[in-house]
Amino acid sequence: MRIHRRAVKLSVAYKMPPVILHNKMYLGGYIYLRSRVAKGRVYWGCKKLRGGECTARAVTSDPTAGEPVEVYKGVPELDHSHPPNQEESAAEQLTTTLKRKAANHPEQPPAQLLRTKMQGLSSGVLSQLPSQPALVRTLQRVRRQHVPANPRKLSAIGDTLPERYQKTLAGEQFLLHDSRPPDTDEEEEDEDEQQEDGPEPPRVLIFATCRNIELLCNSPVWFLDGTFKIRTDLHHHRPTQTDWKA
Repeated sequence: MRIHRRAVKLSVAYKMPPVILHNKMYLGGYIYLRSRVAKGRVYWGCKKLRGGECTARAVTSDPTAGEPVEVYKGVPELDHSHPPNQEESAAEQLTTTLKRKAANHPEQPPAQLLRTKMQGLSSGVLSQLPSQPALVRTLQRVRRQHVPANPRKLSAIGDTLPERYQKTLAGEQFLLHDSRPPDTDEEEEDEDEQQEDGPEPPRVLIFATCRNIELLCNSPVWFLDGTFKIRTDLHHHRPTQTDWKA
């Protein structure tokens, strides 16, 4: 009970509960790194501990227990050798959140994530963040780890396109047609495997939404263009189309 009262007292002193993201804890403007877990408690060391600049430590309950995190030992009990930096703490939390968003939603462009998360930030937090081009590159690296590489041949796509590429972000069906040939018997498959240098069976993937097709049908004017300079080797042409409805 004595430890529990201390934990409550510390939580009130901080005004804000600790934020734990992966192996980092943000508490009172300080950044802690997870050190070890023992007997239901998590031991943390100040971010500057490894460099020998600060020896402050903290002890909390295990956040995996499904209950609110209790702070048993922290800022009020052991002074740091440096002042807190709320802006740096908020900037690191934002960067970690952006990386997690990019990993969980690789279909969202980095620029869109930045616009959503960076609105209304104070100048102090913005000053602690990397430059926007650097953030974009970081998010692109995270996305590439969770997105399949661009196929060089249609056969590399596999028999079935992944589900997340068959629908839009709003959940609408985006893959309207897949012309892959029907399954053949084993003898025909063996013959195809032996003909490695032979032409691949034709396959066409058509992407659109029913709503866009309706707009196309109702549009008296169509504009066509081609983004041939940025097409991949997999595409012979990559035309784009814009509808104009008077």
